Amino acid sequence: MKDGPFAIVVWPAGAGSLLALLLAALVVIGPVAARAQSPDVDLFQVNGIRVDETDQTAAAARMKALNAGERRAWEVLVDRLVDPAQRARMAALPNVGDAVKDFSVTDEKVSAVRYIATLNYTFRPDAVKRLLAGRNARFAVTRSKPLLVVPVLAMAPSGQTGDAATLWRNAWQGTARNRGLVPLRVAASDGSDIGLSSPDAAAAVDRGRLADLARRNDADEALVTIAAVTGASDGSSRSLKVSSVRYPATGNGQPLPDKTFPLGAAEGDAGVFNDAAAAVAQDVEAVWRRSNTVSTKAVAITTVRVPTVTLDDWVAMRRRLTDIPQAEQVQVVSVSRDYAVVAISYPGGPDDLAAALGKRGLAMRYDSSSGQWTVMDAASLPPEEPTAGSAPPDGASAGGDEVMQ
Repeated sequence: MKDGPFAIVVWPAGAGSLLALLLAALVVIGPVAARAQSPDVDLFQVNGIRVDETDQTAAAARMKALNAGERRAWEVLVDRLVDPAQRARMAALPNVGDAVKDFSVTDEKVSAVRYIATLNYTFRPDAVKRLLAGRNARFAVTRSKPLLVVPVLAMAPSGQTGDAATLWRNAWQGTARNRGLVPLRVAASDGSDIGLSSPDAAAAVDRGRLADLARRNDADEALVTIAAVTGASDGSSRSLKVSSVRYPATGNGQPLPDKTFPLGAAEGDAGVFNDAAAAVAQDVEAVWRRSNTVSTKAVAITTVRVPTVTLDDWVAMRRRLTDIPQAEQVQVVSVSRDYAVVAISYPGGPDDLAAALGKRGLAMRYDSSSGQWTVMDAASLPPEEPTAGSAPPDGASAGGDEVMQ
């Protein structure tokens, strides 16, 4: 099966109803895999670039504004995709115009010598990736699934608790409106409905209730971020301290670095809360970017066997495989009563694919006796027993039932 959702699969006679169901599940994986290959176009859109330029004529002012808008839009895109340590030199790239697919203009105002407008840009994903890869940039173009943010106020000076809690929630709602690698959704929660009886410690949450809250918000993971306003009773020496823990669907919570921000006059608190939320969101994106940096290695196809114990197991595994970042294609080759054979196109070789699977809680092992790779949930595998001469050869792939094309 090269393209599309259909394949003719040959399986042993006498296969039961489970196999028929597995085959039905196979029919719908084609479109899912195709969508997984498409870049997230939304990541390459930059909206709301405000320009205001003056020159000798309206036409000259407009040209100056369009050039400035293009540069600013590129800088926003670089900030979104590129490792912070490399952003300055990536933002200064010349001739990025070819990477612009199109742009639109709103709120346009023109005088004899002045041009004011708001510009919205869409960049070409492939051209952007070529520009960044050509400068050896570390960048990511795979967006994570939504992350639920639970903003909690742990402490505030007497009489300011309500105001501070509102500022912290508003700050996250503003941050969530920014497009980024990790889409954010803000929970309507103060922490009490996730068992946070002691808001001084984000680790005190009830994981089951937190997972339920995330699911109700169509998110797989959650970030509990706790703000505390401290200072003297007279309002002097105030500061904002933020502690955050990210909770994956399974496994232990992952604390982010604590952050402290000085607070000046109370009327400036909103800006500080906004900066704090943005800084925590940048830490979240940095973790995602490190795990999903675009590889410059050539794409290789590794064929693996996936046990098909039950239909539910197969559907869950299929979803996890199609969600592997940077996988260019996940294609079902065949299905039998015991195994589905899946071809995965991924940058690098089997070792690179195994590392990517490991980050998703999956294990890929090579069976030297059969010459095949097997992918299973890591928690279900017994400890591996090394055997002399068991290293897989380059390009090793699994066999499977015949596929007629």
